[in-house]
Amino acid sequence: MNTIEIQEQLKRHLHYLEQDPDNTNLLMSVGVCYRILNELDEAVNIMERLFKLDESNATVAGMLAMLHFDNNVMEPAEFFCKIALVLDADNREGRLVQVLLRTLSNEAVQSEIDALLLEFPEECRLWFALGTVHMQQMNVVEAGQAFARATEIWPGFYDCWISLAWCQLFQNDLDAAEHSYEQAMKADEEQADAFAGMALVSALRKEPAEATPWLEKARSLNDACFLIAMAEVIMANEHSPGQAADRLMQAVPGLEEHMELMLARGDGVLH
Repeated sequence: MNTIEIQEQLKRHLHYLEQDPDNTNLLMSVGVCYRILNELDEAVNIMERLFKLDESNATVAGMLAMLHFDNNVMEPAEFFCKIALVLDADNREGRLVQVLLRTLSNEAVQSEIDALLLEFPEECRLWFALGTVHMQQMNVVEAGQAFARATEIWPGFYDCWISLAWCQLFQNDLDAAEHSYEQAMKADEEQADAFAGMALVSALRKEPAEATPWLEKARSLNDACFLIAMAEVIMANEHSPGQAADRLMQAVPGLEEHMELMLARGDGVLH
């Protein structure tokens, strides 16, 4: 089904739901439609209504765990993850959220992600988790390969494009990083990182006039974005020698440690 068909189905089922508000099949259908349309708050509200009707339903608990995780609300994601796995130790979403939460807290290891990828090779979040584990160790080549695979599966994966661009910057591939930031902008025009990333690429190319409008756009969205500060430092030191990775390291002493902190907090590179 395409987006228009899903929207039409959602409209119909919402109408039916008004007449039969506790119909579990309708609630599930509406929740799935909202999820596909990436309307996460609405999906959460519907699935919580469904869970209240049947608190022994591991499928619904797992879906709520994943919805909250995707919506960057980690406490309820962990809560429903635990419920799902208590109800059903093999629950797919529960197992996925469990390892994703462990990735955010720097507890996940590559072997557990690899094991899940054998079962769910088309799960883009797992490739993102694998890339994150590699990135935490600054293995940028392996991280980039994993992030690239995630974007192949889901071209609208904003956080993954931002993470992939970091890998490309550290490999001195400005053209590839620019492409990743462009794809991130297509995925979400309301986030600052992609626009600031375009400014950073222009700054690394020693093109301050090209960087300025990107910086202005990024500031209008989030003037605390780390990439803005990075681009500004690079622009202030435009005569520094070296390739992109060297200049990034020179501009921000301890950048690798800062990257590890961002990964641990989920800022910029993760959710």
